[in-house]
Parts: sequence; C-alpha cells; structure tokens
Amino acid sequence: FNPHNRRINNFSYVDDLLFISNDNQILHKTVEDLIAHLTNKGWIINEDKVKVPAVEVKFLRVYWSTRGPSISLEVINN
Repeated sequence: FNPHNRRINNFSYVDDLLFISNDNQILHKTVEDLIAHLTNKGWIINEDKVKVPAVEVKFLRVYWSTRGPSISLEVINN
C-alpha cells in the first residue's frame, strides 16, 4: 500500500486507523485502496467502523472533529 498524497494525516494504534484530510477525494481514494490492499492480504474489515466522510469520529475514546480532540468527562474521571 502506498498513499497517494502527503495531504493525509494518519494515526494508528494496533488495528485502529484514523485518516484525516481536507481533501475528501484523496481521502476516499486512499481509504478504498487501503481496504482493497488489506483485504487482499487476508484482513477482515469491519465496514460498520469505516466512516468516510465524517465531521466527528471517536478514535481511542477521544472524539475528533474539525475543532480538534475532545475528551468526555467519563474518560477523564475513569
């Protein structure tokens, strides 16, 4: 797998991946290519967890949006 563009930021933790970009076309293409690549290598992708595009996503118990990360009080208090 070779990302198409450097305008995508990606974050990963074990098997959780987060891709961020201001360019929805590049983001869609990259995610489609990554899913195809991982599927060809035998990985099973949970399509319910694929969120493209999204204004806000929950990643590693943190809500990420165009305004930045937001940590819920539940996470802070535990």
